[in-house]
Amino acid sequence: NTLLARDSSFTQVGLFGVAFALAQLILVIPSSLSIPAVSFLSETYAYAETGNFCKLVGVNVRLIWALTLPLALGCALFAPWIVELAFGAAYFPATSLVPWMCFAALLMAINSVIGNAIAGSGRMWHGLAINVFWLALFVIAGVFLVPGHGAEGLAVAFVVSYLALTAGICVY
Repeated sequence: NTLLARDSSFTQVGLFGVAFALAQLILVIPSSLSIPAVSFLSETYAYAETGNFCKLVGVNVRLIWALTLPLALGCALFAPWIVELAFGAAYFPATSLVPWMCFAALLMAINSVIGNAIAGSGRMWHGLAINVFWLALFVIAGVFLVPGHGAEGLAVAFVVSYLALTAGICVY
């Protein structure tokens, strides 16, 4: 946001804030379900074979995907009406940012399940390294995209960094 305000304008910060708020709204249900899952994942990891743990992680990823995809898709498709109803007509330009942030929210939700699995398996240092990797990608993407593209560049930086994180987590 600081980079966006410095290189673009506070108007761009406000428009991005609308799209980010809708992304956070999408994440309410998945976050409510995935955070308590850490204890179940931890217990399964401690007392069961690796196969059961992997199966539980897979079930959780599919569940979060199934819950988040309709929310993200609906929010992206109905962005003009949602933005006007919730924020007012002055924020209509934010509707072009909403699909980017809806996709980022979907990736965030899926990655949070894997992050919780990493925490549940006691691999906190691995989780830290993965998050540092994401942060570095996000900062680099932001530095390159925000100055030339404003709020849209910041939204794309979210998507690019979370796509790379998703690919990295799949390899992990």
